[in-house]
Amino acid sequence: MEKLPKREYPVERVIGRGFSEEDFEIARKLMKGRFEEQNITALEERQKTSEEIRIIQQVNEATNALLQRYGARPLDVPPGNVHIISPEHWPESHKDASAFYEFYLQAIAYQDLERKTALAYRTFHEMLHIKFHQASQFVENGSVRGFMPYRSGLGLSSPKRHGQAPYFHKPNEAVIETLAIEYWKNEIEKNPEYADEIKNLNAFKKVLLECMRTEEGRKNLALTEENIQELYYVNYIEEADKYKFDRFSYEEERMALKTLIRKISERKKILEHEVFDIFAKSAATGHMVGLAKLIDGCFGKGTFKKLGEMSRGDSIFSKDGVAKEPGPSTKDLLDFIKNL
Repeated sequence: MEKLPKREYPVERVIGRGFSEEDFEIARKLMKGRFEEQNITALEERQKTSEEIRIIQQVNEATNALLQRYGARPLDVPPGNVHIISPEHWPESHKDASAFYEFYLQAIAYQDLERKTALAYRTFHEMLHIKFHQASQFVENGSVRGFMPYRSGLGLSSPKRHGQAPYFHKPNEAVIETLAIEYWKNEIEKNPEYADEIKNLNAFKKVLLECMRTEEGRKNLALTEENIQELYYVNYIEEADKYKFDRFSYEEERMALKTLIRKISERKKILEHEVFDIFAKSAATGHMVGLAKLIDGCFGKGTFKKLGEMSRGDSIFSKDGVAKEPGPSTKDLLDFIKNL
């Protein structure tokens, strides 16, 4: 495959009604500046070690190889765009996350879990968010006036629909997490650099699985065997006398995507991994027409649009002062897919 030229920064497309070419150039410079200038006081990061910098660089190379695989132009994300934050300084607004990508700052934040494997895996997920297709739009909504996400992978947002709620949010997260898990299994688990951490993790999984064989263990752990197999982080917190577990993310969203892919595979006689690649390529390149035709061709005209609506995230703006609208639940999405 011919090597594609690299991009300079993530958000290359900006839309806005009434914009002149000069306006668009100003917008592009703004987004490029955000990506390059990472002096972000809102994130109380700590200094990275040389080892952490090397891991981030490895993830950058791996995600670029993935972009090439799906026909998208590579993008180098410098270590400076990954901000490692200690748990005591982790933003309250993201208390349930161990990492996140912030569109407005063009930055990745990672909560320090003191595991090299966790840094590699979580950074891979968030780096796909920043490297997959992105476009921005100029939005005026009440007192809010500025650039907001328009496209993010499969995600599609508009102030005209459900208060800027991103359509296809759940499949987008499912695609990215599936690829991150693939990176864990094919690269992290097999890398000698991480051998000790993987060995300790697997030993702990074995203990947990043995506990699950007893009624008391099943009651106390509140985990299934599938949950245990998807653990990527275990740590004993001495002051609290308890263990902290983290496992692969978006379990329900991944299940919904798998169910949809299985149905398409059966109807179109296409291998499931080939169907997944169509989703992943659409997320990487932003080209959705082929995916839309595939889904509407399987389940009838208008299904693709309905899928986007059923898989949307929460609204960003409230409507007329009314509380922000939550998106449909993942259960609702799965029920919709099962009934196709």
